[in-house]
Amino acid sequence: MEPCTATALGAVHLAVPSSLRTRTIGRDGHSSESSRSRWRTPDMWRGFCISIGAQLHRRSWRSARKSRTSVSCNEEGRNDLPHYFPKTIDSSKADDSLDEDAASGDDAICELIGYDMGESLSTEISEPFTEEELHAAYVASGYYSAKRARKKAAMWLIGPSACGKSTLAPKAAQWTGMDVEGYVTIDGEVFRDAHHGYQNAITEGQQHGCVWWNAYLGIRENINEEKQLLLERARNDGKHLMIPSTCLRRSQCVDVAEDLVQAGYEIHIVGVFGNKATIVERGQKRAMNAGKRYDPREFELALQMFAPMLRLCTGTWRMVCTTDDASSQKDIHGEAPLEEADIERICKDVFSMYEEADVAC
Repeated sequence: MEPCTATALGAVHLAVPSSLRTRTIGRDGHSSESSRSRWRTPDMWRGFCISIGAQLHRRSWRSARKSRTSVSCNEEGRNDLPHYFPKTIDSSKADDSLDEDAASGDDAICELIGYDMGESLSTEISEPFTEEELHAAYVASGYYSAKRARKKAAMWLIGPSACGKSTLAPKAAQWTGMDVEGYVTIDGEVFRDAHHGYQNAITEGQQHGCVWWNAYLGIRENINEEKQLLLERARNDGKHLMIPSTCLRRSQCVDVAEDLVQAGYEIHIVGVFGNKATIVERGQKRAMNAGKRYDPREFELALQMFAPMLRLCTGTWRMVCTTDDASSQKDIHGEAPLEEADIERICKDVFSMYEEADVAC
């Protein structure tokens, strides 16, 4: 193993744990820390090298994100949707902008009401995760309990926010037997729940009876970074993966699925959908309870990714309606490979419920 030296690490500035710094006491009685580290035990040395490796990994990941164009679904395919995609769907307004359309009428957005988050709370939200917070997130994801899989599988639960993807995950794992060896859930929720700054923002928002729109935007980059690192670690350990995602960006789903296929994973796809009015109501209620801002304009964008993800299916696929719509309760499922005609038929079955005014509500 290459020694943990400044040369090996590219001579970049990295944070040195306080426990490894040399502290001296001056004549005036004040203490000071030396920039030279004292390696007290082999375990400290090894732990510090691992910590440095994680820091470098995060930095290279940030750099890669900046250099790679990450295009949202409405940007990359707005004018090239399949002919069977509902014409009533308008995805042109879906972005991070804050206006009355984003507020969706009923849920209270703190910034629109007139509250100011303030610099202190904004800083708390943007703070990187501590080791304790990351450990809690990894426990909640199932990372430590999941075993190395004999036949690696990644199950994608795709669909609009608040449609019930995470709730469906345990049942979906049983469909493929992933529950036997356990699986790692790659979901931002476990990181949001563990981040103290974000939880403080939720508490303050609830005291005002509203949700901070910018709270989720402030922590999103850190969450995406940690989700990527968790995914890479679980993949390298050969564990099953459960990935609930709205797939609003190609890099969140298509690119990752392609990489997992190359890594020897079997890809299962579960499309989750339902009545828009019902799902929007769920999202608004969850926003008040969990503090994650809900944007109903993203509903249609998630549906656009059903076809691209079905093309990547190498295992089983299933379409699940999670609302009480009798006409959409058909159990639609099957196995790969899928021809383009098959994908069109599947999507037509799903999109048929959105051909009326429901999708524009």
